[in-house]
Amino acid sequence: MSKTKLALDVVTDLRNLAGSIETLVFALESNQTNFAVPAEKEQPKKNKEPGKQGDGSHASYFPV
Repeated sequence: MSKTKLALDVVTDLRNLAGSIETLVFALESNQTNFAVPAEKEQPKKNKEPGKQGDGSHASYFPV
């Protein structure tokens, strides 16, 4: 594939992304709630070993 074709594919993908974001914003502005509800994710099992992920001993950038 040529670099030009790859660049055009990126442009197409960005346009599709922009359209999706625009649709999302319009829906949020009009307070529509008829989006598909994502399935509940299974909670990861907590590891009891100190220092391992899931024991709460590490800093988290994301609020729980």
